[in-house]
Amino acid sequence: MSTMITKDVSCPNCGEPHSVDIITSINAHDNPELKEKVLDESLFDFRCDRCNYTCQVTWPLVYHDPDAGFMVIMYAQGQTGNAAEPPATLRNVVKRRVSTLAELKEKVLIFDNGLNDVAVEMVKDALWKIIEKTYQNASVEPYFSKKNIDGSLEFAIYLQGSENPVYHTIKSEVYNQSAEVLRSLDYKEENDFTQVGRELAEKLLEEYKGE
Repeated sequence: MSTMITKDVSCPNCGEPHSVDIITSINAHDNPELKEKVLDESLFDFRCDRCNYTCQVTWPLVYHDPDAGFMVIMYAQGQTGNAAEPPATLRNVVKRRVSTLAELKEKVLIFDNGLNDVAVEMVKDALWKIIEKTYQNASVEPYFSKKNIDGSLEFAIYLQGSENPVYHTIKSEVYNQSAEVLRSLDYKEENDFTQVGRELAEKLLEEYKGE
């Protein structure tokens, strides 16, 4: 079951008070329409009735997809709130922690495509280095976008100062190699909600190289 609270917020632009319905937990099976709001990144959209200012009002969120077998907690950096955090001992569920709606969207897309997000992050680590060298831009944000029919993976790459992403496709063999690295390391899921990102990917790759 998805849950919602009503919160009093003020428009960041004009200060007009508003009562806003905020989603604090999503069950993707029960409420697929909320899943779609995650995927189009409109879940936290806010528009002021007075000045028409638009922004996103973010709040701690628990996202659970019982069919795909994963759960994600979203807390922005430095953010606190009263979203009901499920027990870390929840079994047979992949548990992740993210800090932005874009990261949550990426996790949903990865797991919906039956992929291992740790292996995807290892692919992204290699892609990150290529992009930084190609574009001479250290401020890059690649996000998994989709899995193509031939098994290749498409990534949306956000360059600093550019509104629209560029897309880069990685062959399926690269992902398979990353998955093989995890098997070689005998990587095990932790019981707690894990933040799976570039830091973990680099740590695992260094561990593999040192074997």
